[in-house]
Amino acid sequence: MHDQGFEIVGISFDQDRNELKNFVAKNDMPWPQYFDGQGWNNMVGKEFQIHAIPAMYLVDKKGNLRYTDAREDLAGKVRSLLAEN
Repeated sequence: MHDQGFEIVGISFDQDRNELKNFVAKNDMPWPQYFDGQGWNNMVGKEFQIHAIPAMYLVDKKGNLRYTDAREDLAGKVRSLLAEN
């Protein structure tokens, strides 16, 4: 769905960049990972109040946070957001 504007960005709570690189490679995760080495104190985790992992959030085309628990019916939610103008 990348060609339709759907992007995945991982938020890493790791403190060791090499551990993150190994995990990403082992799990074949081709999307970009936000990493600042701050663990649970990282900027994005604080901003979106992420307190547990895994967490899956969806942000719409205008940058508005629309779902904070997107795991259930993920494909339907993504299709709905992509259909919006």
